[in-house]
Amino acid sequence: SRVRNANTCGFDLSIFNQLGPVNYLQVNAFHHDYRVLTAPFDVLTVDFMEPIPRYDMKLDAQILRDGTAHAVLFWFALELTDGVLFETAPTAGGSHWQQAIQLLEPFKDVEADEVVNLAVLANQPNYRGVRFRML
Repeated sequence: SRVRNANTCGFDLSIFNQLGPVNYLQVNAFHHDYRVLTAPFDVLTVDFMEPIPRYDMKLDAQILRDGTAHAVLFWFALELTDGVLFETAPTAGGSHWQQAIQLLEPFKDVEADEVVNLAVLANQPNYRGVRFRML
C-alpha cells in the first residue's frame, strides 16, 4: 500500500503514496509477518445504550522495542452481556471479523522505552470511524 524506498534506481517514487488508501484497511494480521512495537492499549470505550460521543483526544503509547512505526493495528472487544465477550484481536479465532490497520504518514523510527503520542479522532461529523495520527 506504500512505497517504502523513496530512492529506487535513482527515482523518487514516494509521490505514489498519495494514491494509496487514506483510511484504513481490513486485514487478518494472523496471516502477515509484523512486529508489535507496543503492548495493546485501550483507545475508546463506547456504551451503545447512550449516544456515541465525538472523540478528539491524545494518547501516549509506550514503545517496547526498536523499530519503524508504519501503522496502527486495531480491533474491538464487545461485551454482549455480563461475562460474554466477543473480540476480534489477531489472536482471537472462530470469526470472519478481522482487524483494521491504518497506515501512518510519515513512518517514524522509534526506540524502546520511548513514548509516542497519538491523536485519535472518532465519530466526527464528516467521518464516523476512528483515525490515528502520530504527533
